[in-house]
Amino acid sequence: MALVGHFLREGEVFGDVGANAGVYTVFAAKVCGARVHAVEPAPETLGALMQNIAANSIADRVEVHPVALSDCRGTVAFSSGRDATNRITDASVAGAQQVIAMRADDLFAGKGLVAIKVDVEGAEDPVFAVAGALLAEPQLRVLLIETVSSALRAQLLREGFVEAFYDPFSRTFCDSQIANGANNRLFLRDITFVESRVRSGRTISYRGLTV
Repeated sequence: MALVGHFLREGEVFGDVGANAGVYTVFAAKVCGARVHAVEPAPETLGALMQNIAANSIADRVEVHPVALSDCRGTVAFSSGRDATNRITDASVAGAQQVIAMRADDLFAGKGLVAIKVDVEGAEDPVFAVAGALLAEPQLRVLLIETVSSALRAQLLREGFVEAFYDPFSRTFCDSQIANGANNRLFLRDITFVESRVRSGRTISYRGLTV
């Protein structure tokens, strides 16, 4: 998350796919001053997202899309009752409900995203399978992705992204894991530009921690 804070500039466009209650959305819009496209299909979570947007007075900077991103258009079955781990599922699963499905290119291409976070509980491959136009946009330089298969990694490398790990305290990148723990995977394009950006980015302070 510190990378988002160091990289984003006021007025730039950030995509939050799998926004849940809006931690990244609020951070990008309120702290960074970015414009955010927040994607959250789960009705039970959507209410919390809307409440957090209102509580932080950022409705003018956030566009909410109550849809699931996938490799199809129409509707898909979506789980319920799993809080942050709701996901696209089989229609036969108890509690599953139908939600609108869109493709990443249909939603994002041409909107000028400079960074995007995708956390869709293992369904990242279908999201990026139809994101060719989005990934080809030169201003999109930062991808934060929860689950990366070998096929998705190969796709992103072909698109000109490189995998990296970020140390927010030194504001440097390296090619190996810096600390233990589960983190979003990070892919960058034009790493020289990104390095320059983060070095001159804002200072973030939270509960006595400063980066």
